[in-house]
Amino acid sequence: MCKAAFSIVAGLLWSCIAVSCASPPGVSQPDGPAPTAQQWAQTQERRAAAVPSLSLRGHADFEWRDSAGQHFDDGDFDIIFRAPSELCLRLSKLGQKVLWIGAGGGQAWVIFLNEKPVRAVHRLVQPAGRAPERPPAGLGDSMPGIERFFDPDRLTEALGIGRANAADVQSILWDGGRAAWAVLLPGRRVFVRGESLLPIGMEWLDASGAVTASCTLGAFEWLRSEQAIAASESTKPLVPTRIRIEVWSGGRKREQGNPDGVLQLAAGEPTDASARMKPQMFSWDDVRGSTRPEVIVAWE
Repeated sequence: MCKAAFSIVAGLLWSCIAVSCASPPGVSQPDGPAPTAQQWAQTQERRAAAVPSLSLRGHADFEWRDSAGQHFDDGDFDIIFRAPSELCLRLSKLGQKVLWIGAGGGQAWVIFLNEKPVRAVHRLVQPAGRAPERPPAGLGDSMPGIERFFDPDRLTEALGIGRANAADVQSILWDGGRAAWAVLLPGRRVFVRGESLLPIGMEWLDASGAVTASCTLGAFEWLRSEQAIAASESTKPLVPTRIRIEVWSGGRKREQGNPDGVLQLAAGEPTDASARMKPQMFSWDDVRGSTRPEVIVAWE
């Protein structure tokens, strides 16, 4: 998988992990008032609490555009998540890992295993509500939007199991294009289905409110587990197995035309992997020891 492809993949996943889709036929605005911010936040909290851990594995397709034209590549991916915010996302090509993204222990990292020399970028996770600091010089040169990989909350949102505070909700309005309630939050808009409030997508916004990345979640399946998962019928843990992402890079926005990159993830059945999970995959020291990056850039 070439470096140009990963420049789009990175921008896609942390602008974080989607697409503008046609409205499902026959779906209209539910009767009655819009859900309140408190109702939405509580529903998301119950859904997230029902997913103690998650394993997704499958195939990834990439499309990107650069000065040489349109390109396509594919590979494999695996995502391991452990509540509340430990993550491991790896992309592979022909059995060889080429990108490792992780978070755990209050730290976050990206390791470019396809680069020579192997390079890693590491930082401490930002406290909630704190404005992000300027990324290291040159970080986005080969991977526009890579700074989004250092916010675990955005990844969990892209998996449909994110949490949010009711106090952060600015509005909840019906969106006919998505056939869903649009929950406006600082820097993003989350789309949730009618009465269930199941997250089906999101948009990431710049300071002017323009869309710079978009995500759509679909093909939801029940989370498989070796142990019974306590959840009511209305909050059973449904997990998306199809994720499509579009990203506009280089300062472009959706209204300026086709996206610069598209990522599609197609996973097998989602499983609760807590019994088989290795804590080393969420430890920066252990991951650094196993991957042995030759260049480590600290994002202070």
